[in-house]
Amino acid sequence: MAPIIVDKEAKKEEIFLAAASVFAEKGFSGTRMEDVAVKANMGKGTVYEYFKSKDALFFGLYDYLLNEFHTKIYAVITPEQTPFEALSAIVSVTLRAFDEWHDYGFLLMDFWKEHRRGGGLQIEFSAVYDKSRDIISRLIDEGIEKGEFAHVDSRAAASAIIGILDGVMLQRVFDPDLYGKCDVETHIPALIFMGLKKR
Repeated sequence: MAPIIVDKEAKKEEIFLAAASVFAEKGFSGTRMEDVAVKANMGKGTVYEYFKSKDALFFGLYDYLLNEFHTKIYAVITPEQTPFEALSAIVSVTLRAFDEWHDYGFLLMDFWKEHRRGGGLQIEFSAVYDKSRDIISRLIDEGIEKGEFAHVDSRAAASAIIGILDGVMLQRVFDPDLYGKCDVETHIPALIFMGLKKR
């Protein structure tokens, strides 16, 4: 009988998706590895084969979701786009991603909280924000050079854009019905670019 070949990456992804659902529902402190195993429809021992502790699973999940989120957002940039088009695409897809991932809102807050907890595993939020600021500020600098954007401090403008997007996401965690489709697709991007567009 031929041995069963296990796709370890696919199995790991199954665990991450189950863990995201359980952590979002029960929070970090209320979640047990058994809960994740039940959600993933596998034995607890299998989960422990991939992650030695709840901390390791939690921080691994953060890396997984961050990669998924950034891939979704920054994949919209193409060489043919003007800086304004590229930045508009980033803002729009980010707001839509918040819609799609709204169930994970409290999970993100848990990531923020556990980042402050200390210990051997850390979430480097500063590095994540730096990466986003670098990409957005480069697009703003390009837009200034090409006459699309007003002369602004691109790093400060990038921080402001990220701050607005973070603020929208945080408000939607507590009130999912706060913004309608029109707000997300039209009004919020228009407000973000009001100060950037060259008059």
